[in-house]
Amino acid sequence: MICKDKSGHAVRKGKNKLVAFDDIDISIVIEKEINGEKVPLPVVIRKVNEKSLSMIQDEIQLAKEQVIINKRLCIRRKQI
Repeated sequence: MICKDKSGHAVRKGKNKLVAFDDIDISIVIEKEINGEKVPLPVVIRKVNEKSLSMIQDEIQLAKEQVIINKRLCIRRKQI
């Protein structure tokens, strides 16, 4: 777990003020295959300050294994 000292996960506001949040969320990008094409997809893991490293790893693995079934998802390649 992340340390209990909130200054370790605070953000600076102005010159002399730190703002600390109660919960820590992280965002990562995983690679998924959609319609035969590998695409990067963001995943947000909530409240990592309350989780062990193995719990976070399990959530990442679960996100990698999830099947995307949304038929309205549209992935297009950028034309150069």
